[in-house]
Amino acid sequence: MTRSTLNYTRLILAAVMLVVSGCNTPKSKFKLADRYFNEFEFTKAAEIYEDVLEKYPEDPHALRQAAEARENLGDYKKAEEHLAVLAKTEAVNAADLLEYAEVLKMNGKYDKATNVYRTYAELKPEDTSVRSYIDTPDWLHIMTRDSSNYTITNSAVNTAGSDFAPTFIGNEIIFSSSRAEGKGKRNIYAWNDQSYLNLYSAQLGPDSTLDSPTVLKNKANSRFHEGTATYDAINKRLYFTRNYFDKGKQQKSDDGKLNLAIFYASYENGEVGKIKEFKYNNAEHSVGHPTLSADGNTMYYVSDNPKGKGGADIYKVVRETTGWSKPELLGDEINTLGNEMFPFLVNDSTLLFSSDRLPGMGGLDIFEADLSSDPIQVRNLGYPINSHYDDFGVSMYGHRMSGYLSSNRPQGKGDDDIYHFSVTRPSTVIISGDVVDVNTLKPLPFVTIALKNPDGTTLEVAKTDEQGHYEFETDHMEVISLRATKEGYFPVNMDVHTNEYSKFVDEADIVMVPYDHLAEGTVLYAENDLPAEDARITLLDSEEKIRDQVVTGQDGKYAFGLMSDEEYTIECSKFGFPDQEVNINTGEITDSLIYADFRLFKLETGAIVRLDNIYYDYNSADIRPDAARELDKLLKIMEDNPTMKIELGSHTDSRGPGGYNLTLSQKRAKSAANYLIGKGIAESRVKNKGYGEKKILNKCRDGVECSEAEHQLNRRTEFKILDI
Repeated sequence: MTRSTLNYTRLILAAVMLVVSGCNTPKSKFKLADRYFNEFEFTKAAEIYEDVLEKYPEDPHALRQAAEARENLGDYKKAEEHLAVLAKTEAVNAADLLEYAEVLKMNGKYDKATNVYRTYAELKPEDTSVRSYIDTPDWLHIMTRDSSNYTITNSAVNTAGSDFAPTFIGNEIIFSSSRAEGKGKRNIYAWNDQSYLNLYSAQLGPDSTLDSPTVLKNKANSRFHEGTATYDAINKRLYFTRNYFDKGKQQKSDDGKLNLAIFYASYENGEVGKIKEFKYNNAEHSVGHPTLSADGNTMYYVSDNPKGKGGADIYKVVRETTGWSKPELLGDEINTLGNEMFPFLVNDSTLLFSSDRLPGMGGLDIFEADLSSDPIQVRNLGYPINSHYDDFGVSMYGHRMSGYLSSNRPQGKGDDDIYHFSVTRPSTVIISGDVVDVNTLKPLPFVTIALKNPDGTTLEVAKTDEQGHYEFETDHMEVISLRATKEGYFPVNMDVHTNEYSKFVDEADIVMVPYDHLAEGTVLYAENDLPAEDARITLLDSEEKIRDQVVTGQDGKYAFGLMSDEEYTIECSKFGFPDQEVNINTGEITDSLIYADFRLFKLETGAIVRLDNIYYDYNSADIRPDAARELDKLLKIMEDNPTMKIELGSHTDSRGPGGYNLTLSQKRAKSAANYLIGKGIAESRVKNKGYGEKKILNKCRDGVECSEAEHQLNRRTEFKILDI
C-alpha cells in the first residue's frame, strides 16, 4: 500500500486497522517494524527499519518500508535517500522507480525525476501517464508560467494540526480539523500523533476570511475520523465522510480494518439531525469524499474498491425514484492507475479533483475536468495552486475566480492548511499549434490562420512557419474561432476554448484534407459590376449540412474545396438582396476548377441583371451545364418570390448575318425560358425575347477581329424584372 493510499490526514482514504498490539516481544526487528508499520506508527517503524539498514544498507524490504514510512511522516528528504539506494540495487523494480520519481518531485528535483521516469517507462511502456514528463521537456515551465495571475493567502482558522477540505454552506464553511475539540479529542492518531479529525464550521467574512471556527455538535462527530463534507442546499442535508462507525458499532472489514463510509443528516442553523448511511457503503473498502450537483441529485464520490481503475477512483451516482443509481466509474480521462480523490463540482459542469498520477508537480495535484466536453478535457491547474507537496481539498465559488484549497506546503501554520486563492483573468491569450496533412501527417508550411470575429469577419491573420507551427496573441475571449486556409486543401474552421485562468492555449493543432475540385467565384453588384463585401457564402452537401461558410472581403471573392462524385449547393446571401444558390455535381465535372459567380440586385421593377455563365456554343441554342448552374440561381430567386415576373433576353455575337443572329437569339431566349418552366415556374411568369447582335458589350462589332473569348462575352442572357 502506497503513501498516497494510506495518509488519512491528507487523503482521507486511510483505513484504520484496529488491532491492539500484544505484549509478546517480536522475534526480530523486521517483525516489530512491520507491526508498527501496519498499525500506522510510522515513526517507530522508520527508526527500526533504519536501524536494520545500519547493518544491511541494501536490504530491499527495509529500504522500501523505511522510505514509505518517511513519506507518510512527510519526511520526503529521508525517503529520497532510501529510494536512491534501492534504485541502484538489483532488487529494484518498476514500482520502486515510480515511487522514487514521485518523491524526487516532492523534493522539487524535477530534472532528476524526469530521468527516473524514463527508466520506469522502459520497464512499463503501457503506463502512459509518465509520457508527458518525458515527451514535453518544458512541462515545468508550462506548469508555472501563469503563476502571476494568482494570489494565495493562509487562512486564519488554521492550527498547528491538520485543517483542510472546506465546503460552502451559505455564509459558512464546513471543514476537517485535528484541533482536538468535540468527541474523540483525547484520542490520538498514532500515524501523526494528532487528535482524530472532526468536522468544524467557520463563518465566511466579506473579504473571504474565515472566522469563529466551532466544532459541529450533536452526533456529527464520533470518536474516530470525520472528513470531507458536501451540502444539499435544496433538501438541507449534509453528507460527510467518517470511519465506518454507526449507531455505536464499528463495521470492520474481514481483515479487521475500519474503512471509510459516507453518512448524511439534516443540517440547518448549525443543527445536525439524525444520521443515516449512504446506500453504497461497504465494510470491505472505503467510500468517501462526496460532492453534489446544485439540485442535490448527482453525487460524485471516491472509493478504493478493488474493481476500480487504480488505488482510489471517482464514481458517479444519480438520484432516481428508487434511490441512488448504480455507481458509475468515471472514465480514463479522470481515473488512472494512481489515486483520484477530493472531487468538487462547480456549476454542475466542472469537476475539480486531486490526483497523484496525472502529470503533476508533486504528491497530489489539483486538476479540473470539463464534463461538458467530449471527450472530457482534464487540465492541471498549475503553480501556485499546485506545489511539489500535497495540494487537495479544493472548493471554488460559482464564478470560478476564487476559492479555497488545502495543502501541506511548508509555509503554512501546521500540517495541512486551508488557503484562500483568487485569480485575475489575463487580458490576452497566446494560441499556438501545428498544422499537418491528414494523409502524410507532415507539417504544412505557410498556412494562413485567420482569427474570426463572431460575425465571421477576419480580425487577425498569422501564417505557419516552415515546420507548420503557428502562434499569435489576441484578446482573451472564452471561445476564439480560427480558420486555416491553404491552396489545395479544404479550409478548416476550429473553435478554440480558452481558460479563464491561463494566458496560454497550447496544441491547438489543425489537420487539413486536400480537395479534388475548387469552386470559386466573385460576388458583384449587378448595377455596376463592383465587388460585394460582407456577402455570406455557404457550402452545403447533398444532405444540406453546412460544410463551409465564408464572408466576402473587399474583393468579393470566395472559394470552396470540393470532393469528387459529390453533390453540393452554394448559397449566397446579403441583407437587402434576394438569396441565390447554385448546384454543383462533381460527378459530372472533369475540370478541377469550377466558376460560380453571383450578381446581387434589388428586387425592383425594371432592374436588368446579366446572368454570368449563360453562354452558348457557337451557332447553338442548347443549354450547356455551366448555363444550367446559372439558371438555377434565377430559379431559386423566382421560387422565393412567387409573384415575380421576368423577361429573359438573349444576345449573340456579331458574327453571321443579322437576321440569322436575331432568330438564333430568340431560340436561345426561349431555350432558357423553357428550362425554368421545366423546373416548375409558371409559363405566365417568364417572357423571352431575342436581341440578336443589337447590344454588343465590347469592340467586337462587324468587321472587328476578336478572340473567341471576346465573342463569347456577347453570347449572353439577361433578365429584366417586369413585376414583383
